[in-house]
Amino acid sequence: MTISEEGPDAQETDISQTTAEEAVLGPSQDDSPVAPNPFDPDSLRVQGDINAIGAEKVLLRLAVRKPNKQEFFRINTDPDYRLMTAILEMKEDREFYVVTPNALHVLSEDVRYVELVLCQNRQGVTYFWPLPVLGPDGRGNSWHRSARDAAALAETGWIRMIANMPEGGYSVYLATGEIPDPEWPDKTMQELLKLAFGDGRLIDSETHPVVTQLYGR
Repeated sequence: MTISEEGPDAQETDISQTTAEEAVLGPSQDDSPVAPNPFDPDSLRVQGDINAIGAEKVLLRLAVRKPNKQEFFRINTDPDYRLMTAILEMKEDREFYVVTPNALHVLSEDVRYVELVLCQNRQGVTYFWPLPVLGPDGRGNSWHRSARDAAALAETGWIRMIANMPEGGYSVYLATGEIPDPEWPDKTMQELLKLAFGDGRLIDSETHPVVTQLYGR
């Protein structure tokens, strides 16, 4: 009769041997950690301000226009960013051209004298407003006067400017909420003028294509 050597002592020996092997070789393959799922929502979630992630707006062109009636805007008060000049507006193309003094004699009947002021709306869009200039006596039509009154208010507060036909001028609405001051572009006036009037929008001679178009030369 054969007596089995298995029993409690034999089981303890097997467990001890397994524990010793794990200490030397590490846990068995079945106990290895599970690789993270690359589609786990927590691993794809962006934390913090998404607008601050490696992006900076590049100013490529500057519009020349009047503030529209649906925007609050401010005007830069630095005198270096204001310019008394002559412009030509091509209404069909909705384009503004700046005219140098050397070319004024050719376009004297079509240009108008303005003060270019730098504006910015609440969306951070920067542009030049060709603000009408009053006559030598300080007088002008009611629209020009009210536009300049609105511009003066926009130097210190956020305003909207809406045409009021019965009154013959602009109604001005001042924002009542706390709105941060504008963040003006870090560019010189010369750089901004190039962005606004580059690509042929500077008329400096009678051979300019726009002069040819206007006078059939």
